[in-house]
Amino acid sequence: MFPLPRPITFQVDTESTRYSLSNARLYSSQRHYSLAILNYIAVLKSLPTENRLKYLEEFLVTLQAFLHREANETNTNDVLRVATIIYGTEFRFWRTIAEYYYVQSKLSKSLANFQRALLFAKGDIEWLQATTSIENLKTNLFDAWHWRMINDGKRNAKFVEAINGALNAKQDARVIDIGCGSGIFSIAAARNDNPVHACDLDETMCKIARNCFIQNDVRVKLFEMHSNKLAVKKRYNLLVSETVDCAIFGERIVETILDAKERLLEEDAILIPNKAYFLKLFFITIFTLKVSLLFSLLEAEAIDRENVFEYSDTITFISDCCNVEGSASKNIKRILPPSPYTCSYIEELKDGYRLLSQPVEGISVDFSDVSQLMKIKNGQFVTELTLKANKTGVASAVCAWFRLNLFGDIEICTSPDEGYCWQQAIYPFYPQTLVKQGDVLRFEIFIKDNALRVHPISGLSTIRECQILRLPQWVDLMAMNDSVVRTFYFNAAARYSSVLDCTDLLIDKRFSVASEYSAIRYVGNKATSIEKAFCRPGSVILFWPFSNQGRFLDEYLTSIIGLRLRNPKSILVPVQLSVNGCLINSNELCKRSRLLQDKETYCGIDLSPMDDYRVQYFHEIETKTFDFEQISEDVELFRMDFSNSNRNLLDQLTRVKQHCIFTCSKSSVCHAILFWFTLFDPNGNSLDLRRQSTAFLPSAFLFSNAKSLNVDDKLKAIFSFLHGNLLFHSIKDVILI
Repeated sequence: MFPLPRPITFQVDTESTRYSLSNARLYSSQRHYSLAILNYIAVLKSLPTENRLKYLEEFLVTLQAFLHREANETNTNDVLRVATIIYGTEFRFWRTIAEYYYVQSKLSKSLANFQRALLFAKGDIEWLQATTSIENLKTNLFDAWHWRMINDGKRNAKFVEAINGALNAKQDARVIDIGCGSGIFSIAAARNDNPVHACDLDETMCKIARNCFIQNDVRVKLFEMHSNKLAVKKRYNLLVSETVDCAIFGERIVETILDAKERLLEEDAILIPNKAYFLKLFFITIFTLKVSLLFSLLEAEAIDRENVFEYSDTITFISDCCNVEGSASKNIKRILPPSPYTCSYIEELKDGYRLLSQPVEGISVDFSDVSQLMKIKNGQFVTELTLKANKTGVASAVCAWFRLNLFGDIEICTSPDEGYCWQQAIYPFYPQTLVKQGDVLRFEIFIKDNALRVHPISGLSTIRECQILRLPQWVDLMAMNDSVVRTFYFNAAARYSSVLDCTDLLIDKRFSVASEYSAIRYVGNKATSIEKAFCRPGSVILFWPFSNQGRFLDEYLTSIIGLRLRNPKSILVPVQLSVNGCLINSNELCKRSRLLQDKETYCGIDLSPMDDYRVQYFHEIETKTFDFEQISEDVELFRMDFSNSNRNLLDQLTRVKQHCIFTCSKSSVCHAILFWFTLFDPNGNSLDLRRQSTAFLPSAFLFSNAKSLNVDDKLKAIFSFLHGNLLFHSIKDVILI
């Protein structure tokens, strides 16, 4: 029987009779990782530096097990402090720690340790692994939607106006800003020397807010915690909380305000926002603070393609947020989609949209009314919505936006034509329904788990007799509906007698299917998983290595290559993949990725500390509606070739510090490189996903500083490709002599 693990401290006894490598290995095999670490550290500290490296691998295996199974804040700090003395110059040591913090969702600590790992990287691959992880963490630390929100000058001005009005109305204001984010509204409230407290749960936003408070020379006390953990001696009399999503309730604003009213606020405290209204349209819902939500029926082909795929006369696939008719609030089985709604800027939808009914106010919420808020919190709010079509069209969703009363007569309305940073909430339904003027559709509105639900009750077209299968959110329904993509694969496989379809797009009913998704296997011919799949010599293996956000799926393609290696006489389609790029000018891209030059956007508040988190890689660019100008010819950066079975196919997934040259075709300011993929089949046919596909969305790499270019100016881009990530290292002017 081994003793239980005990706390580890910095003072480690190195007496050889107590500590040894054999004991360390024994404790590790018995899963007493604390004791194993204690023995490793004691022995390794006594060894010369050059002798420690041969034990690095086994130490890291034990350290990883300790961190994931036995670590707490105290013993982790002790262990890492001592281990740093032993292996503090080793790349893999810092990478192990960084990966642990990433799993623990401590992203800032993970980033800091990957940055340390980068300092000790040996060779291009280690350098690239660390750099790729750092870029991905920066993206996770600060979502791109923050930029669109903070760069919304109208939003900022409305909230600051409301705050100033409330401060004038409330003598001796004591302000609490819940969910303060960058701290912009805390700073606005503190400029008149009012006592201001702020709280936010997000580690990165708190770091930004602290720096912004210093930059603007204001005194704001910041609490890095949820407001429900906040304890105060003196209550506040002014609450500011911009914690509303596109459907109002998704960020738990009701629970936040109820808790604040009970524990943090004086009875007559002013709330910003004050009320919310919802308007309803056949495809759209509108919300506002007092808050009103508005709803309308929507016709939009892009929404159809994202949410419904009619595979056959008897089988239909729907998305994880698509509703089918029936009383969801009363049905014991709760026939609800897993996701309550999807979000979209409907003004930017590919192929446009039409609202098929007048906006209808469906919900009005007064945030001062505790009884109404309690009803919402307890899931007791249910109402019915009737939408009457005012024109002929095919309705496939309800769209919602809000009208928000901030203070007095100051309001925000997030309808599509207002251009605020909030998207519209979209509630798709099946089946799509042809409506004529005067037709009525009825919906049930209720709030469940802090999410507004809009569920069809009556008026939809009759569902034909078919089996409806719901797909998980990461299955690419848009690609399933893309006729150009389907035709490319069908034509590539047409002359082969044996085809294994691994695309998850169900290209043809005659093809055998391999998929990791049970719903795909359920309908597929001779279906199995990719790991278990086998095909005859000369068979074609079809694969689609992209997510529904346009990301390259490195792990998926690795499994496809494994399948190919198990079946060496098979043929992969696409047989080649190229990565292409071009230079672009786009002020819109800048607005969504970094601070703007116009400081009035931020009401005179200095938010420059945010610029450390500017976006370098921007994804999901809808090129048909996104405002940009191409200013160079297309350039092929590199090509992956899967045709030669003698080649190590996995090597095709990595490129290290390659380069390409872009030549400017018109005088302009260059902001970014747009990049995308092209597929090739064995017959030489190609599919340019940027220009031909309705499913694929390109990405962009933004320069740190825009470049003014003239015709025929050249830029040299140094880039690498690892784990599906295209990483640009430098962009340099090419000077011709």
